[in-house]
Amino acid sequence: MSGSSQLSLQDFLDRYREARAKQTAQEAQGLAAQLGGIRSALEAAKTLRAEHAHLFAPDFNIFDILDVAEKESVHSNLLGELLDPHGSHGCGTLFLTSFLNLCEPARNSLPLLSADIDSWASHILIRREAAIFRGRFDLLIHAPGHLCLIIENKINAAAGDSQLSRYRDWLKKRPEPVQNKLLIFLTPRMKGRSAGDIRDGEYLWLSYVTHIWNWLGECRERIEAPSVRSLIDQYLGTIAEWRNTEDARAEP
Repeated sequence: MSGSSQLSLQDFLDRYREARAKQTAQEAQGLAAQLGGIRSALEAAKTLRAEHAHLFAPDFNIFDILDVAEKESVHSNLLGELLDPHGSHGCGTLFLTSFLNLCEPARNSLPLLSADIDSWASHILIRREAAIFRGRFDLLIHAPGHLCLIIENKINAAAGDSQLSRYRDWLKKRPEPVQNKLLIFLTPRMKGRSAGDIRDGEYLWLSYVTHIWNWLGECRERIEAPSVRSLIDQYLGTIAEWRNTEDARAEP
């Protein structure tokens, strides 16, 4: 009796070990198959990504390559070129008209800055680093008798002491109609950077990550030249990096 029981227990243990071994082997095979499927999916995704990069080069951005995305002068130069109706972009008044329309909501129903722009566009001058007493404008957009806009562009700095008030005072003395004169303070932030010594209503604050993003996005749909559209896409990519940072959403 005891011998028969001992043999039965040994037989049970042997069968249990055999079953466990088979189960372990099956689980290993299943895991290997799953890993193989994941490896195949990753290889397919890698191939698709390489094909996409070959066709579209989504990570190619001249501003990142040249390490100029944070250089204020580069942004001012590009904006000046785009806003110039005589610029090499070949889009005429497209960028300037859209930009002036962007400024309208903050002007409390004053006459349109861009009214009849085609009739005086030939007189528009875009000046970079225009010098005045104790200062230089980042951008001056001027059409004598029609328009006078100053853009103060700040990427990683605040406005200097009395800087904007000097620009405001200079602008007040211009002979253009008062409704056609505007001081713009441009920063990357979603919330306004402090303009220091100048009151709200004496200037217009614009943000790269909202206003400039929307402005260029709208213009892009109407650009026919592939080279200009490509540059705008890369520039929007640079602004998108600001949009995704906490710094863009925070007060200075």
